[in-house]
Amino acid sequence: MIKEDSWEITSSKIKETVEYISDLRKSNEELFFYYDESNNIRKYTLKSTGFNNDNVNFSLAGVFSTEEKDISKEELYDSLGFTNNDNFKEFKFKHFIKKNSHTFFEMIDTEKFTNLFKFIKNNDLYVHVSILNVFYYGIVDIVDEIIHETITPVKLNKVYVGELKEFVYSKMFLEYDRFSEMFYDFHYPNIKEANAIQFLENIKEYFETVSIRVSKRELNKEWLGCIKKKIDCMKSSTDKLVLLAHNQDDVLIENFSELYSHKIFVYDKSIHLFDKETVIEEYWCQTGMVKSTIKDRYNFEDSEKYIMLQISDVIAGIFAKLFDYMACKSIYNLKSTVTEMDKDSRQYKNLKLLMELVNRTELFESYLLNFTVPTSLHKKFIALYNCFY
Repeated sequence: MIKEDSWEITSSKIKETVEYISDLRKSNEELFFYYDESNNIRKYTLKSTGFNNDNVNFSLAGVFSTEEKDISKEELYDSLGFTNNDNFKEFKFKHFIKKNSHTFFEMIDTEKFTNLFKFIKNNDLYVHVSILNVFYYGIVDIVDEIIHETITPVKLNKVYVGELKEFVYSKMFLEYDRFSEMFYDFHYPNIKEANAIQFLENIKEYFETVSIRVSKRELNKEWLGCIKKKIDCMKSSTDKLVLLAHNQDDVLIENFSELYSHKIFVYDKSIHLFDKETVIEEYWCQTGMVKSTIKDRYNFEDSEKYIMLQISDVIAGIFAKLFDYMACKSIYNLKSTVTEMDKDSRQYKNLKLLMELVNRTELFESYLLNFTVPTSLHKKFIALYNCFY
C-alpha cells in the first residue's frame, strides 16, 4: 500500500511536470468537473487465446464549469424532449442516438443532440475529454525501451518519436492476433531477463519481413537499427530491459486509475465528481488514496441523482463513438464527407455544434482535450475540427 502522504507527493510531482511541459492557465483555479466513461473494458490483459478485449478507445469525459451549477432536471428533460412516458430514471447516451444509424454522422442526427449541445453552451458549461487507445498505450513502452540511448540523437524529439510510435503501432496492429500470441509467450509486459534478447529478436524479424511502403522505409530502417543496437548492448554488457520488466505478467492495463486521477492531480484546487466506478473506487481504497487529503478533491456518486453526470455520460459516449468511427476512415474520407454534407441539414449543424464545444474548451484550456492515441488518429480529429475552424 502506498503511504498516505505519498499520494500528495505524487500529485504535486505530476502537476509540476505537466505545468513545465504544457501551457496551463487554469490549474490553480477552482473548477467543477463531472465525469463518466465509455468503452470501459476495465482491464486489458493477455490470455492463451489472445487479448481479453478488442482494441478500443476508452473515453473518460464530461462537462465542467467555473462555478457550481444548480440545473433543474425537469427543465433540462423538458428542453431535450423527454416525457413522462419515457421509461428510464436517468438519460444516457443511448437515448440520444438516431435509431438504425450506421455511421457516426448519421447517429448524431437527432433533435436531442441539438438541444443538449445548445444547453451546454447556453449554460456556460464546457466539455473535457480524455481518450486512450488501449493497444497503443499497451505497446508504446516497447518503443521507449528500445530507442533509449540507441536512436540518432538529432531524431530524439517529440514529433519524430511520435511518428515512430505510430509506425510501430500500425504495423503491430495489422497482426493483432500474432502479437497477442507472441506477447503471451513472453508474459509481456514482464519480460524475464533470460528471454529479453529473444523477445527483441522476434520483433526485429517481423519488421525485417513486413511489407513497408516507400515513404516509411527510412523510418523502418531507423527502427531496425535501434533494435539491433539494443540487442548488441544487451549481449555485450549488463544492459537490461527496464520498462518491460518487473511488471505483472500478461497485464497491459490493470485499470484506468492513472486516467481517472490525472485531472485530480493537475487541477488540485477543483472538485471532481465521477459516476460510480467500483474498480477504481476499490483500487484507491487498496492503495490508500482515500485516506489521503486528495480525497477532499473528488467523490463518486450515483448518476441518477446528478444531472451533470447524466450529461457527462452522453459526452463520453459521443467521443468514444467518434474516435471509433475515425479509426476506420481516412482523413480524405472524413473531410470529403463533411464537405459534401448539406449545410442546412441537422446532421451538419449538430457536428458543427459539437466542434464549437471543442473549440470553447480549446480556447479555455487546451490541456482538457487529452488524447493518448496513435498520431494518425489524432490527426484525423484535428482534420475534422479544421473543417469548422
